[in-house]
Amino acid sequence: VPPTGSGNDQDASLAARLRCAPPPAQAGIGGDLQLTMQPDQSSRAAHHHKAMPYEAIPAFVGALHKREAVAALALEFTILTAARTGEVIGAKWSEVDLDKAVWTVPAGRMKAGKEHRVPLSPRAVEILKVTRDLRKEWLFPAIKGGQMSGMAMTMLLRRMKVDVTVHGFRSGFRDWSAECTGYAHEVAEMALAHTIENKVERAYRRGDLFDKRRRLMDDWATYCATIPTAGANVTPIRKAEAG
Repeated sequence: VPPTGSGNDQDASLAARLRCAPPPAQAGIGGDLQLTMQPDQSSRAAHHHKAMPYEAIPAFVGALHKREAVAALALEFTILTAARTGEVIGAKWSEVDLDKAVWTVPAGRMKAGKEHRVPLSPRAVEILKVTRDLRKEWLFPAIKGGQMSGMAMTMLLRRMKVDVTVHGFRSGFRDWSAECTGYAHEVAEMALAHTIENKVERAYRRGDLFDKRRRLMDDWATYCATIPTAGANVTPIRKAEAG
């Protein structure tokens, strides 16, 4: 259950749970989902990243649960954290505090060149507790133990016959936040680690809205788990394969 806040934050949390419920799953991916893709309309996108409508993401996440691959865990983690591919595949255990449920991406690995703290939802923590058993340097290692390929999640999408990009899930998260919740625009922008374009606002914005972002990401994880799926538990690591 997502944490409850007060005032506007509580209203935002309630809105995330009560509005924009995903439609019933239809035939499609593994009999779970019928998708209509759309290009990422964000003005920040240098290219048109094909994005999955946020209404379809819960059923897609359910389909991921049926995949016995580290890449499937990595992709779900990427969706839940609204992170970029490079940030996830390059993530190391030294960046994570599971007790505090925080992943701190160092400035050198961020597009904006600034350290980024990512609040981890209970589901994201659950995924990491599984991959921790691999006892490797990276959160999501390749099958031979090195860093996961930047194409691993893309190839998984192709095997699932889903014509979207990994980056496009960030667009789905942004659309969901704008259309289905009462969270302020800047909270979602900071969750995406976007740079504040207004120089004056950037000069006065000292904090990172971490507590508000934690509530937002918990609500996002709750939304992504909306549609129950048989066998939705994380695949035991002994069966997982990188791919």
